[in-house]
Order: sequence, then C-alpha cells, then structure tokens
Amino acid sequence: MGPRQPLRVLSYNIQHGEGTDGVYDLRRIAEVIRAVDPDVAALQEVDKRYHVPWRESSRSDLDDQPALLSKWTGLNAEYFVHIDYTGTEDFEEYGEANGQYGNLILSKHPIVETESYPFRVTGEENEYLQNKLAATKINARGTQFWLYSVHANAFDAEINKAQQEQLIETTRRKEPPQIVAGDFNARYGIGDNPRQASYKILDDAFIDVLRQTGDDEYTIPAPGTDGNKRRLDYIFATNEIDAADGNVVTTENAPPSPSDHRAITADLVLGRGRNGTHSHQGR
Repeated sequence: MGPRQPLRVLSYNIQHGEGTDGVYDLRRIAEVIRAVDPDVAALQEVDKRYHVPWRESSRSDLDDQPALLSKWTGLNAEYFVHIDYTGTEDFEEYGEANGQYGNLILSKHPIVETESYPFRVTGEENEYLQNKLAATKINARGTQFWLYSVHANAFDAEINKAQQEQLIETTRRKEPPQIVAGDFNARYGIGDNPRQASYKILDDAFIDVLRQTGDDEYTIPAPGTDGNKRRLDYIFATNEIDAADGNVVTTENAPPSPSDHRAITADLVLGRGRNGTHSHQGR
C-alpha cells in the first residue's frame, strides 16, 4: 500500500451555496473549505448553471459552481451529475429547464479514476430522486485510495436503507483503503427509527470516524436555522485507515451559516490500520 500518509477529509452538503440567511453566496462555502485546508473534500447539492422555469431567478445565479470552487480553493475537481434538468420533458408545461445538480469531489492530489453508480429507487414517482454514488480513486503521494461522495434519499426510509446496502455492496467490490463521506440522511444511533436502521448497517460495515474520535454532534440544522437537531452527515472509513481526529466545523461568523448543514472533517492516516487487514466487511 506504500508508506503511511496523513489525510484530511472534508464532507459538506453546501445547499447550492444558500446560507441560513436565505442569501446565495458561494464564496462563503469556499472560505470554509480553505479554512479547513483538506486534502480531499466530498460536497453535496452542488449546482452547475442551474435554472428551472418555475423559479423567478436561478437559485445559484447560473454559476458553474464546480469550476468556481475549484478556482477559489486551488483544488482539482470532479463533478458528478445526479439530475440534468436541461431539456427535461417533465417540465415542458413550465418552459425550458437548464443546468445540473450533483456531487463534487475536490482533491489536492491527482484523481486517477472516476465512477458513478445510480442509486436504487422504488416506483416511477421517485425517478427524480435518483441520486448517484460518486466514486474517485485518488493518488496521495504514492498511496491510492477510493473516496466516495454520498447523498442518499431524504424522503423514504426504505429507499434510503436500500441505498446504504447498495453502497456497501459497491465498496466490497473494490480494494481498500476506502473513505465514504456525505449526507446519508441516516439518523445517528441505534433504535426503532427506520433511519437508525440505515445508520446501523453503515456502522457495522465501516468505522464512523467522528463517533470514534468523540465529536458526534449534530450536523443539521446549522446555526441560524430552527429545527430538530440531528446528525445526518458522516465520514466513514475502512479498517485499513487510522482515525486520528474528527470534528464538526463551527463557522466563526455563524449565524448566518453558509449552508443549512454543518461541515465535518476527519484527520486520517492511510496505511496498515489498527487491524492490519484488508477486510472491511464489518469490524
């Protein structure tokens, strides 16, 4: 696998750059990323020249957010389209829709391979919810690893659970080390809540870095927003990776916060890991 390598990971659902004050300002997102100074970042809810005709204006100013965030942070970017609104027939009654919505992976290191897997959905009524699992193989100073950016279904607990199962199946077909980060819409904790069942299968398959390192605070809503505080965002790792630290990011100027989610970070070490094995089918 090569020498042990320190690696800082950021995961952030950026809500297309709209803060808790209702203001679109993508530079605030870039400031959070630069302050964390990650080796790699997994971002969710990223727009690219997005506009739908039932809105009076583009929610993100028709910006090419992947290009801007890459420019402002100095990181390599790989964009994964989940929903392409351009020319979508479903919206003809309103007029022409444009742009894309998806996940973005940023990296200081070379991205050597990319893959995308449509998540499973149930029923035609859920077709528009078909987010994808974004995967990149990254070479960090001679050590290669897979990084996944996840945005799982937020509306149906059974679909969400099926997507977590698909995620685990996908990672088991690839060689570790692997890092899985994003907005899983799975509720932290073990209990009777259906979304806690989704969390349990993830926790059985991977290391929950923030829980292991002691910072398991809520990730939504960010300061400046009312609502039930819950943890939906995670950074998971396979056993070959040592977890040195993990934190929920507190923005200095919050509220308002740059997004409705709080960013999370993990300081990891790629290498042999605590178990010295290449198995990540449970701990």
